Amino acid sequence: MAKKNRLSRRAFLRLSAVAATGAVIAACAPAAPTPTKEAAGVEPEATAQPAAEEAMVTIFVGMGTGTDAEQQDVQNALADQWNAAHDNVKMEYMYVPHEESRTKWSAMIAAGTPPAVNMPSGVEQVGRFRDTNLDIGPYLERDNYDLSDFPPLIPEVSTYEGVTYGIPMGVYPGVLYYNENIYDEAGVDYPTHEWGTSDWNYDALVQLAMKTSLDGSGKNATDSGFSPDDQVQWGYDEIDCGLSLNGLAQSWGAENMGWSDDFHTLYFNQPAFVERLQWVSDAIWKWHIMASAEQVAGASPGFNTGKLGVNNCHSWMLGGMVDLPFLWNVGAVPAGPKGDLVAQCDVDAFLICNQFSNLDAAWDVVKWLLEPDQMLQLILTWGALPPRISLQDRYTEKMKELYPRMDLQVFFDSLNYIDIPNHESFIPRYQEVWDAVTAGYDQILTGAEKNAQIVLDQVQETIQGYVDEYWAQNS
Repeated sequence: MAKKNRLSRRAFLRLSAVAATGAVIAACAPAAPTPTKEAAGVEPEATAQPAAEEAMVTIFVGMGTGTDAEQQDVQNALADQWNAAHDNVKMEYMYVPHEESRTKWSAMIAAGTPPAVNMPSGVEQVGRFRDTNLDIGPYLERDNYDLSDFPPLIPEVSTYEGVTYGIPMGVYPGVLYYNENIYDEAGVDYPTHEWGTSDWNYDALVQLAMKTSLDGSGKNATDSGFSPDDQVQWGYDEIDCGLSLNGLAQSWGAENMGWSDDFHTLYFNQPAFVERLQWVSDAIWKWHIMASAEQVAGASPGFNTGKLGVNNCHSWMLGGMVDLPFLWNVGAVPAGPKGDLVAQCDVDAFLICNQFSNLDAAWDVVKWLLEPDQMLQLILTWGALPPRISLQDRYTEKMKELYPRMDLQVFFDSLNYIDIPNHESFIPRYQEVWDAVTAGYDQILTGAEKNAQIVLDQVQETIQGYVDEYWAQNS
C-alpha cells in the first residue's frame, strides 16, 4: 500500500510557486477472446465467438496508485500468474510517472499504439478520455453479470453521461489518522471513532490541535508566550494529503461541487469555499495548528515523522505505516460549522481503450483481475477497501494481521458520508482549473495573501476564463 500518485499541494509548492462501497462485476472464468480491429471513434460490439489469435494486453499504470516498487511486485506477479495459465493472450504492466501519465496515454493512442487498459484509473479519467474509453455495457449484457454483490457507491467512476465505461476496483475513504503518543503526552482525549456525534466538529478539532501543537520550549498553541517561529510539532494537517477544496467545502454547506450542471459556470468563490479556505489560513496563521510552506520546508512535519498530531487523509496512506515508531489509530472526520458531515473519498476503476485491437482479450484480463483472489491482492497493495461486499471478511482478516490495533470499522463507517458528486469529477480544462486553485492555496500557505476571499475571487476570474474559452471553442 502506498500514497496515490497525485500532486499534493505541498508537493506543488516544492515544484513551483505558481504552477499548478461501489459496483464491481461478479467474477467468471475468462472466455477465449475474439480479435476485433475497429476504426477510430467507432464503438465495437462485444463478440461471442472464441479466437486463437495472440494478444498482448498492456495495463497502463500511472494515473492513480500502483507505481511504487512493492506495488509493482504484486502486480507483476499477477501478470506472471495469468501468463503461465494462458497461451494466446498475455498481459503486462506498463509503469509511467504520474506527471507524464495523461500525456503519455494520449500520445500512445494518437500514434496508433494504444495500451489496452488504464488501471487503476480515477473519476477524472472517465470524463477526460470518454471518446476513447470503451463502453462496456455490451460486455456486461453479453456475459449476464449479476451485480447484486456490488451496490453502487460513487457512480462517476463507472459512468459518464449515462454510458458505462468502467467498474470500481478500490475505494479509499477519508479518516483522521492520529498519533496516540502525542495525545497522551498532551493529556487530551483521542479524536472520537464514532461518526456524526453532536460534539465532534471542526471547532472541537481546533481545540485538540492547538493543545498538541508545540514550540521548542514545550509550550502549546493555547499557552501564553507560544512561539510559532520556533514550532516543532503541529496538531493537524490536510494539505500533504491533497484534500480538494470543493470536497472540504461540502462540510461548510457548499451549494455544489464548484460548477453548474452544464459545466458552463464555476463557483469557486461561493461563501462555503471562501469560509473553508479561510479556515485553512487561520489554521496556519492564527491557531498555528497547520504548518506553513516555510515550516514544511524546514521541518518536514509529515505524519510518519512523529511531528504531527492528526492527518486528515485517505486509506491509501496506510502503506507506509506498518512499522511506525509510535502508536497511532484512526478516528472520524468532524462535522462543519452547521453540522454538515462529508468525508472525501477517492475511488479507482479500470478503463479499456476502445482503440485497442483485441477488446475481448482486454475484457477477459480485466474480468480475471476483478475476481476475488486477484482483487484482494490489488486492494491490499493499493490501500483500498473492497468494492465487493462478499470480500469484506477476507479483507478485514488480512488488515487485522497488518494493523492489529487499528479500528478498521472507522474506514467502513466513513463510506456513509462520502462526497457525491465526487470531488475529482471531470470538468472542462480540468488540469488548468486545478492548477489555478492550487496556486491560490500557494498564496495562503506562503502567507503572501491570508484573505481567502481575495484569493478565491482571483482564482474564480482565472478559471471561469478557462471554461469560457473552452466553450467558445467547443460550442
